[in-house]
Amino acid sequence: MLSGTSPTSSKEIQTSVRIRHPPYTYLHLTLLSASKFTDPPGPAASKELPDIDDLTACSYLSAALQQYLGLTGAAIPMDVLKTNGRDCWIRVPREDGMAVAGALGQWATHKGGGGVAWRIKNQGNWLGNVAAGNGEALFAPGEQDCAPTLNIM
Repeated sequence: MLSGTSPTSSKEIQTSVRIRHPPYTYLHLTLLSASKFTDPPGPAASKELPDIDDLTACSYLSAALQQYLGLTGAAIPMDVLKTNGRDCWIRVPREDGMAVAGALGQWATHKGGGGVAWRIKNQGNWLGNVAAGNGEALFAPGEQDCAPTLNIM
């Protein structure tokens, strides 16, 4: 031991934290034209859907949850994080994630030969994984914009 140093001064305290049960589940959804999946395709199958906004997304999401789960589904807290074109990113409590995925997967509207349905593109417990997708675009040649950017305020 060198003179002038104490054994306690060279010790480092390391702390690690694990988040085993994140509080939320994140879903990346796309709004599709339901008439594309009918046999034969409806008259609105070739019509392009307009972009959705937060209020429209919230209305469709609430309708899906209430239709599938009744009042229990209507009571599930849900945050619309971002809408971009026909894509939507939402956050729900982790305990309700599977129920929400089931509700959105079976829901569709049918209005006069046309309608809309949700498609779940990605689901996970971490927003970064859901927003970036599965990482395929990272290695695709010539791709400049590999993932959508979420600006959450």
